[in-house]
Amino acid sequence: MKVNNDPILSFDYIIIGSGVSGLQLALAIINTKELSNKRLAILDKVTKNTNDKTFCYWEKGNGKWDEIVSKNWHQTYFYSSTHKKLHIELAPYTYKKIKAIDFYQYCLKKLKNSSQVSFFTEEVKKVAEKTQKVQIETTKHFFECNHLFDSRLPNHFLNKKKHYTYIDQSFSGFEIETKTSAFKADTFIMMDYRHTWNNSTSFMYILPKNKHKALVEYTLFAPFTLSKIEFEYQLKKYLDIYLKGITYTITHKETGVIPMTNYPFEKHHTHRVTKIGTAGGWVKASTGYSFKRSEKFVNSIIKQLISKQPLIGYVPHPRFKFYDKLLLSILEQENTKGPEIFYKMYKNTKPATFFKFLDEETSLFEEIKLILKLPFLPFIKALFR
Repeated sequence: MKVNNDPILSFDYIIIGSGVSGLQLALAIINTKELSNKRLAILDKVTKNTNDKTFCYWEKGNGKWDEIVSKNWHQTYFYSSTHKKLHIELAPYTYKKIKAIDFYQYCLKKLKNSSQVSFFTEEVKKVAEKTQKVQIETTKHFFECNHLFDSRLPNHFLNKKKHYTYIDQSFSGFEIETKTSAFKADTFIMMDYRHTWNNSTSFMYILPKNKHKALVEYTLFAPFTLSKIEFEYQLKKYLDIYLKGITYTITHKETGVIPMTNYPFEKHHTHRVTKIGTAGGWVKASTGYSFKRSEKFVNSIIKQLISKQPLIGYVPHPRFKFYDKLLLSILEQENTKGPEIFYKMYKNTKPATFFKFLDEETSLFEEIKLILKLPFLPFIKALFR
């Protein structure tokens, strides 16, 4: 791979990508006593210095990221497409929000103070796995390492994703500010199906900071997405209806797309290359949540590094993959069934059980009880498909 006389920069581990998965993994490595002698490089073509997204997750009690949590809630509302309203107490869970810029700055500060870590802002051009090392060529340098953690999506997925059960979770949001009181600061809206795109599972998601400020996001679970113009039009239309004449100012915008798929990302792990983040299957296929879930994968990788086991991360039980595949199949083939399914989930299941299920920590008995409370026909059709 190397054809000139430029020196090779050698490390024990290299991480490609400084997003959630890369930064969480890097922090875990430098905080692990058994790995304190390992040298780590982080490669990314951009510097993480913008507030490009919002991370949310549920958690029991105190957590490792509480220092940078900007807001949390203990109760939520759910609105069905027929305007039925559910008020849901989340105890013993808390729903937590972190701004991306706060997460980046928190992690980068700690990592840059560590003598173990080196940063390189450059784009990866080639990766070659050899018997003893992995070689990486970027736009500026040549690297080698004992093990590579790679957050880039595999080309095979990009070319073949439509051959698997696949939908996009696409979203666009406004952070808004009003002069008069418009929100309940202690309650967020998990899903509001009163304003939906035709023939789709689409909903509004509202995270109030206080009575005057909130993030309002329009989200689609669908085999298609909307243009930026259409997303913003729908957001403004919703606000005009449900803020009832209250004027507001848009202070920030965010947008994104998260793949929700049963694609087998784990097949791209090799002896010396481990895929991480979305590329490693760290995103929960049926919900799109990944921030808290990444902790499970990181913790497993650290244990595997210490014990010198194959580095594959957290391995969900096959039955949870099966549940995800069924729901994805419904959202892909019978997309209009989504609102009814989610309404029944929130109405008939205690949050403690529901969140435990989404965290893949329930027993088979608990799962059967939950599933029996959902609409049967869409799942039966998905099962036959």
